[in-house]
Amino acid sequence: MLAYIRGKIISKTENSAIIETGGLGYEVFFSLHSLSLLGPEGSDAEAYLIESLSQYAGTTLYGFLTVQEKQLFETLKDNVKDTGPKKALDFLTKISKAPHEFYRCVEEKDAKRMHLALGFTIKTAEKLIASLKDKLPEMAGQAKQPLRPSSYTEAMNALVSLGYRPMEARNALEEAYNETGPGAKTADLIRLSLKKMAKR
Repeated sequence: MLAYIRGKIISKTENSAIIETGGLGYEVFFSLHSLSLLGPEGSDAEAYLIESLSQYAGTTLYGFLTVQEKQLFETLKDNVKDTGPKKALDFLTKISKAPHEFYRCVEEKDAKRMHLALGFTIKTAEKLIASLKDKLPEMAGQAKQPLRPSSYTEAMNALVSLGYRPMEARNALEEAYNETGPGAKTADLIRLSLKKMAKR
C-alpha cells in the first residue's frame, strides 16, 4: 500500500498533481488548499497518501501535506453518511478556509456559524456536526495543534513560493511559530523560518 510519496511535480491540474518518483508518474488528488501549497511544476513535493479502490475507476491516490489533514480526511470519509473520498476532499477544501472555526462549530453545535464561515449549506453543516460531534475530540490533541492564524498560512505560502519544499518549510515554520506565538506577524515568521533553514 502506498503511504507516502516524494518526487518532482510534472504537471498540475485544478485538483491534482502528477508526481514523478523512481521513473513513474503518480496522479495524486489534493484539497485545493494543499494543492496551492505544493509549489509550481518542476519543484519537489512530498505528501502522505491514501489509496482508494473503485470498481470502475481503479485505484485513486489522495494526498495530504500533514498527518493531521490525512486523519481529518479519514474521519470525514468514515463517519459522515454518504461521504466518499471525493466528497471528503471537497469538505477539506472548505474547512481549510478557517479550520479553527470548523472545530469550534462542531464542538459548539453551531451550524449557522459553520454555514457563514465556511460556505457549507445549513443542512450539510448540521449533518457534519451530528456525524462528528463524538469523533473530533479523539483527534483534538493532534488535529487542533496545527490550526494556525492567517499569518502562519501567509508565511507558508511565501516560503513555498521561494522554492522551499513544503515539509521543509513547515518544519521550520512550526519552530518559528512556537517561539513567537499566535501574535507573530507574517514577516517575522518568514524571517525566523529562513534563519532556521539556513542553519540546517
